[in-house]
Amino acid sequence: MNFGKDLDTFLNLGVSFRLRKATKIQIVVWRAPPLHWIKVNYDGLSKGNVGPAAYGAVFRSSEGDFIRFSHIYRGNCIADRLANIGLGLNSFTWWDSTPAQIRCFLVRDACGLPNYSFSS
Repeated sequence: MNFGKDLDTFLNLGVSFRLRKATKIQIVVWRAPPLHWIKVNYDGLSKGNVGPAAYGAVFRSSEGDFIRFSHIYRGNCIADRLANIGLGLNSFTWWDSTPAQIRCFLVRDACGLPNYSFSS
């Protein structure tokens, strides 16, 4: 996803919108669990009070290996992305390999690079 390119495309199509500034930016870095533990990071969201909702989860070993990914239609960047993917699906899903939509975030985690959480 290239925000600048996407923005240009929308503007060229005559789409008008108002960008809001994030009032809070938080750096998020994944930390491995203790030896022989499994860490589950999850996040959820809803689109409106009675709208669609979803959550995403990622299971990782103490070595940082990715065990499973899931979402269910109904403070972790990858789990947030999985929850967003879940809003587009209407059944429970397990992935045994990394979904393409989150590969770049996994690389960032493996390198110890931060991801950013924006909120208003």
